[in-house]
Amino acid sequence: VSAALAIPAVAAEQADVVIIGSGGAGLSAAVTAHDLGKKVIVLEKLGILGGSTNVSEGALNAADPQRQGKQGIEDSIQKHYEQTMKGGHNIGNPDLVHYLTDHALESVHWLESIGVKFKDEVGTATGALWQRSHYPATPSGNTYIRSFEKYIAAHGNDMKVYTDMDAVSLIQDKAGRVIGVVAKDNHTGKTTKFMADKGVILATGGFGANVALRQKVNTGVFKDYDLGKGIGCTNFNKSAQGSGIIMGEKVGAH
Repeated sequence: VSAALAIPAVAAEQADVVIIGSGGAGLSAAVTAHDLGKKVIVLEKLGILGGSTNVSEGALNAADPQRQGKQGIEDSIQKHYEQTMKGGHNIGNPDLVHYLTDHALESVHWLESIGVKFKDEVGTATGALWQRSHYPATPSGNTYIRSFEKYIAAHGNDMKVYTDMDAVSLIQDKAGRVIGVVAKDNHTGKTTKFMADKGVILATGGFGANVALRQKVNTGVFKDYDLGKGIGCTNFNKSAQGSGIIMGEKVGAH
């Protein structure tokens, strides 16, 4: 077990999958895991679900022949891939970008299957390079979160969600495999071990609101720009601190 377990854990809970973070990524992972027959625990350090997804526009880019065809927009998965690579200054992992663009429309259809309704027409989201942005019929990314919450409420026996539960360290077995999480209740200070039979998913979001961390890692294409306090951030300040990244690095994540 990792030395990180110096924090005393006074209770333990068990699930197949433990997910840290309840934003769009965390809750979609939770629903997917449950669809695969797994018992799921979600840990969220804030008092509400959704993280920065709540304050996003909710735009989802995907080449969509049905919607785009009606609008006379020419597009393809390959074009989506090439523009995504270009938007990332061609330093992205091609395999991962291909996976993203190859399955983007499947993501739209999957969200529709759990109750999300999209507008019939696509647009161009801020920063996008083409007209392929799907917007929820009810504006903002909170639409996704509400749909996930309804799903979780309907499957409560196999899905547990803990808010105000701050993950502080990952638990490893002797072989180094991550098998659980130590988390602290923000109200009581009580710590609990959440053990995962099948795996732990880190979905803690980015670090846009952590000025020191974004300056530290700014060694790439924007290294000549000052990413200090003068650069604002639209993410939730308390949730976009990169805590999951730091926690993962402590157990060897890259």
